[in-house]
Amino acid sequence: CAPGTANTLCNVPVGGGNFFPNGTEFNFSNESMWCDLVYNATNCTEIRDEAQQDMLFFSYLFYNTNGGWGLLLVI
Repeated sequence: CAPGTANTLCNVPVGGGNFFPNGTEFNFSNESMWCDLVYNATNCTEIRDEAQQDMLFFSYLFYNTNGGWGLLLVI
């Protein structure tokens, strides 16, 4: 997540969720509604999606590097 958003804007639940961060029940109809009502912002989904893409890149890098080392060690 972008600096300063890990425990706030980056925590948007997929589909909006059913609870405020403090545990109060509320049926959010979408992610934008959650972001607007909880943090008065509109960019939560974009922040989360960017963080997920970064993680996907580093996961591929990690697995491919380990696979390469594994092949080298077998040969």
